[in-house]
Amino acid sequence: MCTQPDPNNGNQPRRIRGTYNNPFIEQAIQQAVSGNAVFARHFEVLSCDNFNTDTQFVGHLNDAAKQQVGHDIIGPFYAARP
Repeated sequence: MCTQPDPNNGNQPRRIRGTYNNPFIEQAIQQAVSGNAVFARHFEVLSCDNFNTDTQFVGHLNDAAKQQVGHDIIGPFYAARP
């Protein structure tokens, strides 16, 4: 689980939601997938430093992490599909 200082709350530690409720998100997606829908490859960030710490986007992927995930994980998954 990742935590980041929350600049909107005096830099108190804030848990990054996607890192602690991820198993529940995956479970919900698996329950919803049916027919010709496909459960895409799961990805995780390489480190907690991949999250933004600015006031507007705390907990969102930073630009470098977006590039890494798109290039190394999501892109090849879709490129390999027929």
